[in-house]
Amino acid sequence: MLGGLGAIWPKADWAPRPLRAKATLLSLAESGPEGYARGLSVNTPELRKRVLSEDFVKGLSGYRGEQPLVELMQKAPARSGLDRAQYADLKFWLPGDILTKVDRTSMAVSLEAREPLLDHRLIEFAARLPERMRVRGSTGKYLLKKSMERFLPREILYRSKKGFVTPIAEWLRGPLSTEARGIANSSILSQSGWFDGGQIRSMAESHIAGKSDYSRILWQLLMLEKSLVQLKISQ
Repeated sequence: MLGGLGAIWPKADWAPRPLRAKATLLSLAESGPEGYARGLSVNTPELRKRVLSEDFVKGLSGYRGEQPLVELMQKAPARSGLDRAQYADLKFWLPGDILTKVDRTSMAVSLEAREPLLDHRLIEFAARLPERMRVRGSTGKYLLKKSMERFLPREILYRSKKGFVTPIAEWLRGPLSTEARGIANSSILSQSGWFDGGQIRSMAESHIAGKSDYSRILWQLLMLEKSLVQLKISQ
């Protein structure tokens, strides 16, 4: 299992392709940590705030889910923004996302996965490389790709990244459109006092009509609703 490439080699292509340009433009006006945290978020702080109730937002006292990542990057033992981003990958993104998914998926089929590119000696070597050996122009993982040119064709080494993106947007406009509409009327979400049902309803209708893509936040709300239902049943 060759996991963890993003930690050793710059992961400029981590995001789903349709989101990359928008995330980059939104991040230009922010500091490195703030911009990186925004780009890594599934939903923007503005969008999350939109679906939350006024009372819940007041209770947060300005706290945002991005804060731990921003603070981690600000305190990182780094020489540059690239170092800070890669440090955040190692400390935050890999253990909290990628490696967790790999572990759960492999264990589900009784498979023991290993990530050889996360060997600490290789990590230490890569961390000392100058930036031009990590990123060259628009090419990330530069030294790794260059060293493999003898063994792999260029169309393999330099092809666009292929993600494992599920068609959530299509599901919520098609077979799951009823569930999408039902989120706004969910009694268990309403009872929590956390959300603005009118805003959720507006997002659901706009998404189903194809006017906007609110699939990620609608999916998160749907999963939260199901989790709360299961929790209530188990009590």
